[in-house]
Amino acid sequence: MLKDLNKDQQSLVRLMSDISEKSFYAGWMMGLEFDLWRIVHGSDRQYGHYFVSQTEIDELKNLSMRCGCWIRFDDEMEETAIDLESWSKLIQQSEGTVNR
Repeated sequence: MLKDLNKDQQSLVRLMSDISEKSFYAGWMMGLEFDLWRIVHGSDRQYGHYFVSQTEIDELKNLSMRCGCWIRFDDEMEETAIDLESWSKLIQQSEGTVNR
């Protein structure tokens, strides 16, 4: 939940949510965390109705590195900080690159 996050993590949530609002007029578009991660790592910067700027990408990277995490949202836990090692595993699973 947002109240459980530190200042940098909350800043990361706000930036991710702002991009979602600019792109889809939604506070947190389903799959936002995966889409922004891909954009940060070189995917097409067009996201919905919006083109994610290099400044925003740099800030996402900076905040993520300062926090040592990425933010994931679900209906039960809401905004949750996931350490980068665990997040990397989730990304690999979502892309079908991890053997089960």
